[in-house]
Amino acid sequence: MRVPRVATTLAALGLLALVGCGGKPGPVPVQGTVLLDGKPLEGATVSFVPEGGTGRSASGFTDKDGVFHLMTTNPNDGAVPGNYRVTVTKADIDPEIVKEQESPDPAVREKAYIKGMQAANKPSKSNLPTIFGTFDQTPLRWNVPGDNDKVLELFGKAPAKK
Repeated sequence: MRVPRVATTLAALGLLALVGCGGKPGPVPVQGTVLLDGKPLEGATVSFVPEGGTGRSASGFTDKDGVFHLMTTNPNDGAVPGNYRVTVTKADIDPEIVKEQESPDPAVREKAYIKGMQAANKPSKSNLPTIFGTFDQTPLRWNVPGDNDKVLELFGKAPAKK
């Protein structure tokens, strides 16, 4: 019995669609909320660093409600699927930068993201325990895409070690 050429072609195209182009998966949207002592934490930098040392990092900033949206290569594009250690730091960032990150204009959001990252890399005082901002010590973990819209609860004092 011969399989018609059209059926074979459609099957091959379907297989290619399932497998993809052989590249790694792209970012998926990720958002979450950061609370400090039960209250929304505004102006914090949330960084996702892949566990195992391979992959792409992603980051975002919290708004007035403590909500963040991650960026890997483009504003709000999310994070590549995988397991991450999450760090949260709070630098002295101009509130105007946070507002600009919510702009409907992608160019404004991208410039705000760059300004925010530059500000976050400058030394500043932080009211967050260093445990949350240190890759090797952070207790915060996130699985992308499984943990989307999760709440990260931080406390003013480092949690007791178990």
